[in-house]
Amino acid sequence: MAKKKVLIVNKFLYPRGGDCIVALSEADLLRRAGHEVALWAMDYPDNIPTATSALYAPRVDFSGGIKDKIAAVKRTLGYGDIEASFGRMLSEFRPDTVHFHNIHSYLSPRIVEMAKAAGARTLWTMHDYKIVCPSYSCLRPDGKPCTECLTHPGSVVRHRCMKGSFAASLIARAEALCWNAGRLSEATDAFVCPSRFMASMIAAAGVEHDKIHVVCNHLDHTKMEILTKIPADSRHRDPSLLVYAGRLSREKGIHTLLATFAEMADPALSLRIYGTGPLEAELKRDFASTPGVKFLGHADAATIARDMAGAAMTVVPSECYENNPLSAIESLSAGTPVLGADIGGIPELITPSTGMLFEPADRHALAGAIRGMLVRSFDHKAIKTEAMERFSPQKHLNLLQNLL
Repeated sequence: MAKKKVLIVNKFLYPRGGDCIVALSEADLLRRAGHEVALWAMDYPDNIPTATSALYAPRVDFSGGIKDKIAAVKRTLGYGDIEASFGRMLSEFRPDTVHFHNIHSYLSPRIVEMAKAAGARTLWTMHDYKIVCPSYSCLRPDGKPCTECLTHPGSVVRHRCMKGSFAASLIARAEALCWNAGRLSEATDAFVCPSRFMASMIAAAGVEHDKIHVVCNHLDHTKMEILTKIPADSRHRDPSLLVYAGRLSREKGIHTLLATFAEMADPALSLRIYGTGPLEAELKRDFASTPGVKFLGHADAATIARDMAGAAMTVVPSECYENNPLSAIESLSAGTPVLGADIGGIPELITPSTGMLFEPADRHALAGAIRGMLVRSFDHKAIKTEAMERFSPQKHLNLLQNLL
């Protein structure tokens, strides 16, 4: 296809979470295909330096003093300096297509309207549920999954869903009113949904059906190269090893996983935990001495890939509406079956030949599923071969280029 100038936009540009990883990986993917790619984000010290770093939006801080908070709220609603800074980026790069990722709050959907008005095609990948839920996560403060705002939009304030704060929840409600699904649909040419579940959620919120496209996340080239070199054969596996790779936070189900593992008290099993997050200190306090448990923190891609490829299973125990978790994709691409919670987009990644599902937040169900996985026989080579094709960079690129 004809080469294009593509501007990729995310509020942060460093390996902070799935949205950042996907945005950076897509930039690399498009460059390799010969497109001219530029990046734009909010100025932040951890961002990876790029040729356009000097043009990034000024930093805003929701946790600062009153002046900082006012500036941040103005940014959320599309006021302040955001128009001037993004206008400079559009003027200097003149993109054919702008591909947005996570932009609410720290950047603002106002920039989608600006790109559209400038004549660029606008793509927007849905990494979270902000269009559905003013507090992003579709979770109530008690941790229960919730879609109440689809029918009762003021619920975010009533339940104080945003950080448990009435003021923060009120701002989130104002932001949702300002950037409603109808307004966002008008400015966006195509919404890219990594899962069918996400597609159904934003359609329920009012996004136009013909603008919704399901494009699964992919393995980046680096991980593809690492995993290609690691054999999937069962002879190289520890049949008693479980791996978790992800954020250490309540909604990810990591507390349920560790509590279940401790209750099982099976000396033959081991569990390796990769990741950091707000529950890290609490989890280490309660479970670091549990036999078989190892907290390994942040690790490089090669280390995690080797452990996944040598494990009996990877566990994805989320208690929220996961979209299209990269940990499951990477595990399957290592030939390792996945034990996943039956919630959100997780079931779309798992078949009877590649893993099992269990009821989220149910320790008894999780323990039974772990035991069930351990006595099953999996064709690791077949799992890897299928996943390498399904989640390949080339397949993702082909689908993405059709939308540019």
